[in-house]
Amino acid sequence: MESIREQTQGLWNCQAVGLITMLVPQHNLILILLCRHIFFLHIKEALLAGHLQCSPEQAVELSALLAQTKFGDYNQNTAKYSYEELCAKELSSATLNSIVAKHKELEGTSQASAEYQVLQIVSAMENYGIEWHSVRDSEGQKLLIGVGPEGISICKDDFSPINRIAYPVVQMATQSGKNVYLTVTKESGNSISCPVCRSRVDHIQHVYLPTHTSLLNLT
Repeated sequence: MESIREQTQGLWNCQAVGLITMLVPQHNLILILLCRHIFFLHIKEALLAGHLQCSPEQAVELSALLAQTKFGDYNQNTAKYSYEELCAKELSSATLNSIVAKHKELEGTSQASAEYQVLQIVSAMENYGIEWHSVRDSEGQKLLIGVGPEGISICKDDFSPINRIAYPVVQMATQSGKNVYLTVTKESGNSISCPVCRSRVDHIQHVYLPTHTSLLNLT
């Protein structure tokens, strides 16, 4: 069989144009990838805003992954890291070297793959899925109230745990002004005393919540 060059020898100059058709993945896969990316953007915003607390070790890995999603493979001229925003700790030289090493290990990792790894790490965090609200107790001390999938967490403003109330023991939630009252049943039937109580009242725990948290309707 003659080649194209041999077939066109002696003829006028011509140019061959080839067209390659790419098959688009199934539409449901496109939707899955799009939803995952949107979810990643939401998680990234929560991480950088400090709504999701992570350990220094997790912050190192997440810093490298977030840089990979934004800047691609490591380049000392473009790489920027979000370690301090992720765990509220100062970025030391040793920590920076650890992040750079992690980032270099991600060479060739696609943006979608890096985003998926971020979601995997975040989903394993202890406070994942909890929405935090800044509040004050009856003595004016700052606290954090976390509304999560399994219950209500009461923590100090540094996320140190104070108490946790599981939903099955919550009988009723009521709101009066900026106060939210939770009626909680205990097996012993005795009165409940905890750091966020204004007074010692049978089966009542209360905290000060912003008025917009009227969505805390557990009845």
